[in-house]
Amino acid sequence: MPSNRAKKLWNSGVPLNRAWLEFAPSELRSEFEKLPEFLQALAEMSYTSIRDNGASTVKVALSNAHKRREIEVKLKDHLLTELFNGQLLATGYRIAPSRSQAPVLIDPDKFGDGDPDWNEATFEYEGVIYSRIRIAKLDIFPATPGNAKGSVHSINAAIDHLQKQNPEFCNLPRKSACDQIRKFLGAIEVSGNGLSNQNLAKAIVRKCGPKRISRI
Repeated sequence: MPSNRAKKLWNSGVPLNRAWLEFAPSELRSEFEKLPEFLQALAEMSYTSIRDNGASTVKVALSNAHKRREIEVKLKDHLLTELFNGQLLATGYRIAPSRSQAPVLIDPDKFGDGDPDWNEATFEYEGVIYSRIRIAKLDIFPATPGNAKGSVHSINAAIDHLQKQNPEFCNLPRKSACDQIRKFLGAIEVSGNGLSNQNLAKAIVRKCGPKRISRI
């Protein structure tokens, strides 16, 4: 359902086709940006270099282009993993099976399967298609000082307890895990109480480590 929060996130977000580089780890981003694309590499080489070295010059350009592509794949995988773990948020306009009139939040668990169309900034999951996707950092609301149930200590204690009860707790879909934490604490999400899915997902990642997905 469209919400003011989703609109705010969309307005402040980075388009999907740029987000994989915008939110990239600094070292990988730097390495990627140092490597020129194939045609760019050839354009930057002198006529003399190409004439005298021929095949070896083209081979170097191809090798650098291949390395650049490999890093690009890693950076896109990194972004999808961040989304899957709820460390970044995706919003977009739903275009199928019905159209949304405003941006909506995209469930993080959906990014465990399927590949976005990076150029078109669209994503399809089980027949639901989103377009004009943008990525934003978490807008975590800090727990209010007087709310013990939403404190970091109580959330961590709940996760510890739930892990002991179910060794597979960390592998549950994030929404299901968040629901279990709120149920254990006997509290519902209220704006500002620290029990939103995004806040709890961040706590789960902190305690359990990020889930890993591989697309390479």
